Amino acid sequence: MFLPWGQRLAREFKKVYYHTPVEKAFPRLADSIIGDGFADIVRCDDPFDVMDEADLWVFPDIGFSGLQLHLEKLGKPVWGSRSADSLEIHREKFLDMLKTVGLSVPPHTRVRGVGAMGEFLKDKEDKWIKMSKYRGDFETFHWRNAKQDSGWLDFLRVKFGPLADAIPFVIADTIETEIEDGYDGYNVDGLFPKLAVHGIECKDRGYLCAVQEYDSLPEQVRKVNEAVAPILRERRYRNKFSTEIRITEDDFFYIDCTHRNGSPPSQCEAELFSNWGDIIWHGAHGELVEPIPVFKYAVQTVLNLKREATTWASVPFPDELRQWVKCGNCCEYDGQLVFPPQDEPDPMIGWLVAGGDTLDEAIETLKERVEELPDGVSTDINSLVELVGEMNEAAKLDIHYGEGEIPDGKAIVEA
Repeated sequence: MFLPWGQRLAREFKKVYYHTPVEKAFPRLADSIIGDGFADIVRCDDPFDVMDEADLWVFPDIGFSGLQLHLEKLGKPVWGSRSADSLEIHREKFLDMLKTVGLSVPPHTRVRGVGAMGEFLKDKEDKWIKMSKYRGDFETFHWRNAKQDSGWLDFLRVKFGPLADAIPFVIADTIETEIEDGYDGYNVDGLFPKLAVHGIECKDRGYLCAVQEYDSLPEQVRKVNEAVAPILRERRYRNKFSTEIRITEDDFFYIDCTHRNGSPPSQCEAELFSNWGDIIWHGAHGELVEPIPVFKYAVQTVLNLKREATTWASVPFPDELRQWVKCGNCCEYDGQLVFPPQDEPDPMIGWLVAGGDTLDEAIETLKERVEELPDGVSTDINSLVELVGEMNEAAKLDIHYGEGEIPDGKAIVEA
């Protein structure tokens, strides 16, 4: 997913090796070529081959905490989440952590097994179902009611077979509010930089953000960061960091942590700051370096490719777009990005990014880049209309994204 970060760091480091794990008795070509063929990075199938050569180890995602701690013992600088990744992986640990640090715990119920979950949900509506660790099996599922979604429980029984009634689930209540906010940035040993990325997301469609002073973030966002900072410091957390917070009239609930690169906003964050090399190099050594902004605002919209899921796909992105197209799960061959067949159909292949000194400028630049997309590739620019509307509504509640004027969503539609 975060292949573009290897390419981003290649602008500032002498050589970047890129690794995704494929070690097994019968490897597949589709897995083994991710990150291959690019001029700016070198795919490495076995990271132990470069153990002595590599000066810095970067883990942009969760997982591999044991390897990170081992590398640290060997004296290698590591940019990664270390054992703090467990707070994102294990939902129960996260909820217990909230209570430990004095934050309000979102209303929820814990059940074990699909059968127990079905019994609990049979007369319930509007719930959110989450599963720990095995996110590849399913992401958060919105339960509407038994009449509409009982078939999903049958699917789980088939999917998990005899283990279906051994798996723990967290069933969260819907928190009635229109306001979801959060922090996007990075953390080094519990410390946050003085500048933050403050954005708003339309799930799997688009993202708008501004660079602003950390102290100007909503109080609820800062309180969450302050509460979890001691845990991050204890676990020597040195990585990107994002939060999702639901804000009600009389309280706020930290509902999800992202102890890694978020997606979004990491795609546009890569272009927001000019000194990621210094941030990550010194951060891996335990020293917080302040970011140097290139833009005040950034936007990103999802890129979809019209394709058959079971076939390989090649896309000839023009050279002038390459920096602004952030695609994972691909390789380069014959000057084109090549995407392997998919296990499940999904048109999404990446994100299109733009920045500017105003939100209007960032959106206009993105629209210009949309015109350069190759045939078969589309993007959901209409998501920006919804996000601008949400920004304007948030401003009425004294939640501000940057210091500039937020454009009128209708003007974007007309354009």
